[in-house]
Amino acid sequence: MMYDNELYLSASEQEFVRTESDFINGCLYHKKAVAEAMARDHRYLVGQRAELFIEYLNVLARNERCGKYDARNEHACKCARVAIDALVEAGLIWVRDVELPKAA
Repeated sequence: MMYDNELYLSASEQEFVRTESDFINGCLYHKKAVAEAMARDHRYLVGQRAELFIEYLNVLARNERCGKYDARNEHACKCARVAIDALVEAGLIWVRDVELPKAA
């Protein structure tokens, strides 16, 4: 499992993260329309994008379980935890690093 200071990204992956952050921070005005356009992309790319999205949700869910969030991203982390838990429960994904609460 990788943590914040252990991420090894290629130059193109680093550029993607910067570009995506810049786009969301200053240019994303029509979230639903952008999401619909992305869903009409080539089916392989849609699948790859979904895998990336699920990995992102898993990271947010893990942050929520560990208390690594604040008021600015609390809603995103809690929604991600609920979504990941539902996907695991439905048998649609398997998450290696889910830290389940300890029984009392």
